[in-house]
Amino acid sequence: IIDAEPIIDAEPDAAPIIDAEPIIDAAPIIDAAPIIDAAPIIDAEPIIDAAPIIDAAPIIDAAPIIDAEPDAEPDAGEQGPLRLVINEVDYDQPTANDIVEFVELLNLGGAGALEGYQLRFINGANDALLEYATYTFGPQPVEAGQRIVFGDQAVLDALPADAIGILMTNENINTQTPDEFSQIQNGPDLIHLADPSGEIVDRLGYGGDSLTFGEWEGAPAPDDPSAEADSSLIRCPDGQDTDDNAADFRLSHLSGGATPGAPNACPD
Repeated sequence: IIDAEPIIDAEPDAAPIIDAEPIIDAAPIIDAAPIIDAAPIIDAEPIIDAAPIIDAAPIIDAAPIIDAEPDAEPDAGEQGPLRLVINEVDYDQPTANDIVEFVELLNLGGAGALEGYQLRFINGANDALLEYATYTFGPQPVEAGQRIVFGDQAVLDALPADAIGILMTNENINTQTPDEFSQIQNGPDLIHLADPSGEIVDRLGYGGDSLTFGEWEGAPAPDDPSAEADSSLIRCPDGQDTDDNAADFRLSHLSGGATPGAPNACPD
């Protein structure tokens, strides 16, 4: 029993677990660590470098909605160039001396200034087409939708508070016949409105078929009868401009009378 003790001599052969310890030496997971070394996501970072959305930023640079706003605002009556039309005219009353004559302009555009605009009064009785009077406006500011009344003092005294009144006298009109012009001539005649560049932006010919000379729009407007004390030529509907005087203008005594500085009294 004592000589044969093989169990003790064999112990070294059986103790492979301690000498080999392969699990610790090999430790392949730590040495290779491929996930950390390669780290392709951090090194490449293609999303940040390319960043095409930020560099192109087409929405911010183009900003079409903001740039287009000025085009929309004149329709709302807030900004944009003036767009003036001859909207109402009273040139004839029953009295010998017409003392309540006027020309009303209506601004269909945006806010601006009247400076350089002209009213040109033209005799249409013959082909001479004498421009018998001209009025040049000063730097009067005008709001969208505002009315400008160029007329006699009695007319200006009764204007609504939001209308602009400009006195019509011999002294403030450049006329070729200074001793004769104290009223707007009765028809057949013409009134032209010119912008600061000299371009005619509106034309009114009045006197009906008796107006055969001059430049008007479409056909001439009717004649304002002197027998009617409160009559004028008015655009109907108020401010309508189809470039045809006969179609655009009516006689106001048929629907409520003259309304300088206020909306036209158009028939229903």
